[in-house]
Amino acid sequence: MKSTILPAGILLLTFVLGACGQSGPLYVPGDPSTIHPPPEQARQIEQQSDQDKDKKQDENSDQQ
Repeated sequence: MKSTILPAGILLLTFVLGACGQSGPLYVPGDPSTIHPPPEQARQIEQQSDQDKDKKQDENSDQQ
């Protein structure tokens, strides 16, 4: 009898301790629909958009 209680107790203890601190579903804090690129990438994107705006303004001024 003791030979079955000890392994069962160890198994139960393993499951109980394994579940410590885990409660509820995992989630991403904040707004997951908003993607923030790393700072270096963000700077490059801003420079590209500024260059695109300048090109469009130049094209519009050339057409007039």
